[in-house]
Amino acid sequence: MLGAPPARVAALLQCEALWLGVLASVLGLLLGQGFAAGLGWMLKLDNSLLIGGMAWPSELAVVPCLALGVSLASALLPTFAAYRVGVLSLLQTR
Repeated sequence: MLGAPPARVAALLQCEALWLGVLASVLGLLLGQGFAAGLGWMLKLDNSLLIGGMAWPSELAVVPCLALGVSLASALLPTFAAYRVGVLSLLQTR
């Protein structure tokens, strides 16, 4: 990142946060739905409850949006810090 403008460093930090948010929301949804399906299968074998997995209610669409919003919001403070600090000043102090 030596010589990169501060805007590019800030954009890369925000893109990394966005990528991590997408990855976390997709993995979370897949694991949650998979565990619900496994639990439904186990309870169906026991004849106790009928729980279906792989149901996608409309409220489930909020989860990826919230995950992306939280990941971008949590990356704002490091992004502003990286935007204000010059790479040359960091290298000269060491």
